[in-house]
Formats: sequence, C-alpha cells, structure tokens
Amino acid sequence: MTGTKSLHPWMVADLVRHIYPYPASMEVDFFKASSYGAGTTSSGVVQLDSSFKKEGVRDKHVLLVEDIIDTGHTLSRLVALMEEAGAASVRVAALLDKKARRRIPFQADYTGFECPDEFIVGYGIDYAEKYRNLPYIGSVKEEFIKHD
Repeated sequence: MTGTKSLHPWMVADLVRHIYPYPASMEVDFFKASSYGAGTTSSGVVQLDSSFKKEGVRDKHVLLVEDIIDTGHTLSRLVALMEEAGAASVRVAALLDKKARRRIPFQADYTGFECPDEFIVGYGIDYAEKYRNLPYIGSVKEEFIKHD
C-alpha cells in the first residue's frame, strides 16, 4: 500500500483496519506527490519528493491511497509511474472524488464519496498546509481562498 504524505495517519489507519484478511506481507509506505503546491488549482505538473523509490514496487501489488481525486493529473501520473517501475498490479483507493474538476479521464478502483466542486479540507486534506488536522471534512468559504 502506498499513500501520499498529504494523507493524515488516521486516514491510513482507518483504511488498514478494514482490509481483511490482513495480508501478513503488507507494507505501508508514503511519499509526497502534488500538482497543487500552495495554490487552489492544479498546475498540471506532478511533483514527487525524493522518498519515492521505483525499485520498491517491482513485482508488488500496489494500492495507491489518495485523499481526493480532482483533475486526475496526479493519479494518472502515479499509476503510470508504478506500472513503469514494474508493479505486478496497481489499484487506486480515494476517500473523495471531485468529478466536476476532472481534466484527464481517471476512475479510481475504490471511492468513498463523490464531493461537490468546493475546496475541501480536514481529515488530512489541507489548504496551503492548514486545516489538515480537522477531525471532519468541510469546505473553505470562497472569501478565505487566495486565488492563484
């Protein structure tokens, strides 16, 4: 299982508790991938941090865990990257799916909820590295958003 660093640990812990039967060889790893930076709109360019190691996924079944699917840029790039790295299979699980913002056709294998076209925060999802620690999911009012 691989998740982005934007995920709050309790989100991953909640998911892992519901994977049954729990595979004895399951590994959980994190790396940061983003096309947003500090803004509210995707740049379309996916940035990966240096903690991602391609050799770590070779011949493994990978579940990419994401907080929210928006434009599709980040996850389509990550799936391609995992396939290029030799993953045995790649599946995507997302807590939220914001289909109204999709720019690249992308469908997660597992989705929690579809969400409206609002800027969502909480439960690990941030706005400019803020509000990630909220124990619930909410939206940021338009007057509080700095537009890029």
